[in-house]
Amino acid sequence: MADPIIALQDVKDELDIDSGDTAWDTRLSSLISDVIGEAETEMEAKLEAVAGSICYLDGGVSQIFLPHLNVTAVVLIEDVERVFAGDPVDAGNYTLNTPRGVIKKDNGIFHPGKQVIKATYTGGYTQATLPRDLKRALIIHTAYRWRRRKDPGLTAVVYPDGSVNRYSQDEWLPNVKSILQRHGRIFL
Repeated sequence: MADPIIALQDVKDELDIDSGDTAWDTRLSSLISDVIGEAETEMEAKLEAVAGSICYLDGGVSQIFLPHLNVTAVVLIEDVERVFAGDPVDAGNYTLNTPRGVIKKDNGIFHPGKQVIKATYTGGYTQATLPRDLKRALIIHTAYRWRRRKDPGLTAVVYPDGSVNRYSQDEWLPNVKSILQRHGRIFL
């Protein structure tokens, strides 16, 4: 498995856990994977880097959404139902929206049908290419989830001096959610 897009040490630094303390590494690594997976669901696209990935998409539309964000290269787009089993779409016939992972047909629509467009592409993020604000948001949310691991469902604590500490009930911290929405898919 490739390195996750969020480094364990970055989360440990946020939590003020000494780098030599490895007692929680397995649980923290698992939480990092969970938060990344939940972020992918929220953003409706995958984040982890892939090279030479192949996917089959429905046709009959003017734009198709690849499974990953940050698509840096589309090697081949084929119509698998054409007579010659793989009539490539000319590179001049579509535009790639790299950050969103969207291929837009310049004129008309892709050939209609279910799973008829085969796309081979490279995309996703590595630790080095992940946008700084998105990386920070994922680290903050992972640390937040770690701190709240023993009190799921708790919304407020009243202290002896009468002060109240309220916790967010949402799945995402508001500032984290706004960053995920800014980088995620946009459907009109």
